[in-house]
Amino acid sequence: MPRGIAYDGIHNKIYWVEKDRINRANLDGSNIETVAYVNGANEVVLDATNQKLYWRTGFFGGTNAIWSRDLNTNQTRQIILNSNFCCGLALDLYHQKIYYGDQSGTSRIWRANTDGTNPEIVVNNLYLGPYGIALDTVNEKV
Repeated sequence: MPRGIAYDGIHNKIYWVEKDRINRANLDGSNIETVAYVNGANEVVLDATNQKLYWRTGFFGGTNAIWSRDLNTNQTRQIILNSNFCCGLALDLYHQKIYYGDQSGTSRIWRANTDGTNPEIVVNNLYLGPYGIALDTVNEKV
């Protein structure tokens, strides 16, 4: 079952997580190819301009981490390690930030630079979740 979908409007591709891999295809479903083999990925976001793919692992197995892959060089690296990841992954391309949720006692939303540096709590003490994250980058709201 596919989990996590990202759209590349520059190259007209769609990306998705499926079992142990991240795939991409043309918008009509043709030309399916595997971009990365992963363990336990469940969400994916894309910076199409810089050709960087980000995904979260841990909910369905694997290390609780956020990873990035440069689609030009095929280099993959772990950018954030967290033992309490939950749900939600979003990119703010203008500010070069990645947002993610955790459930470490109190549910919260974090953000960090897209290289994983400078993590900070943005929303603290959520009642439940987060089960997804959406950004309004124009008005700078989560």
